[in-house]
Amino acid sequence: MSKHGEYVNKLLKKIKKGDHKAFKELYNCTYNHLRVVACRYLRNLGVIEDVMQELYMRVYKYVQNADLEKDGYNWMCKIAENYAYEFNKLSVESADSDLIDEYRDPKELFSLLEDKLNINKAILTLSEEEISILYKRFWEDSTYETIAEELNSKKSTIHKKIKLILEKLRKEL
Repeated sequence: MSKHGEYVNKLLKKIKKGDHKAFKELYNCTYNHLRVVACRYLRNLGVIEDVMQELYMRVYKYVQNADLEKDGYNWMCKIAENYAYEFNKLSVESADSDLIDEYRDPKELFSLLEDKLNINKAILTLSEEEISILYKRFWEDSTYETIAEELNSKKSTIHKKIKLILEKLRKEL
């Protein structure tokens, strides 16, 4: 188990004993990665915050039954994955129902949906690390230095990785 996994297990054990401060710490150290995990499986990214809220409620609810001798971080990732799938099944609204209301011209709508599908397919070709790096750089607006520090790497290496990831996406599109 990684050091991060051991740290998460330590926090989960504290939460199991009723330490509420540990839950906030757990949230802060796992949120970004679990969000990426959920996004990979969720059809409607507009509801990601709802999914994340429910995810942490489930972690808190089921931590009493969790086997924390195993990797608790993987357990949390599995909850994120499973709830995203569950949310997709339970969701009555289509991920693109709002688009249908916005675009009256079917050709324009189909073109937009096809572009969205192509982008999703291209993103699915990326590894978890690549998605995480892009997320940090373009969603969180992290600097190359910050990302390099987080990944224990060099700034130039992160710059090159991002360039290669974007090239990979362009080829897929």
